[in-house]
Amino acid sequence: MLLVLINLVFFVQISIASIRHFNPESRSFGNECVRVGSVVGSVVLTIQSVTRLPLPALNSLSSLIAIFGAFAVFQFATSATQGQRLDVVFTNGSPRKLVSGGIYSRVRNPMYSSYLLYWFSWIMASQISWISIFIFVAFAGVYFLAARHEEKVLGTAFRDHYQKYFKETGRFLPRLEKCGPIHLRARLRRWL
Repeated sequence: MLLVLINLVFFVQISIASIRHFNPESRSFGNECVRVGSVVGSVVLTIQSVTRLPLPALNSLSSLIAIFGAFAVFQFATSATQGQRLDVVFTNGSPRKLVSGGIYSRVRNPMYSSYLLYWFSWIMASQISWISIFIFVAFAGVYFLAARHEEKVLGTAFRDHYQKYFKETGRFLPRLEKCGPIHLRARLRRWL
């Protein structure tokens, strides 16, 4: 039950941060569909998870790791974009600035990454139910489409700079070559 409560607290925290963080004039039909779908999905998975208690220890641990990972990634993403009223998904607004610092120097869409971790945590919390897998896959598809849309908008607005940024970062996860031993050795040399 505590795990379900932690997931819901994170969902509320994301919702409040989104209201503060994103440009309220940039609401779109697609954005409203994602918002309503998120609420419905969270309610359905809460009900399902509560009815499947008690959870095996491995499911609980996996879900906790995923939700705390989601929280950390979301915090890094919002701190890197603090004070910038970002447009929300599926809008055609042209951004004033390309955010490429902080966690954005590794991942182009860390907020979507945090949302995916959130939905993954529900898969574990619901003991890997078909409903939780369906919701995860559905939102992964939505976030993929949203990311592709944003890539087109940013590619048009920031042309050359975005091409370089695109090649150096991963969409939802850091590029593996940026995490390899050679890259880590070079970083250690710079720090020491």
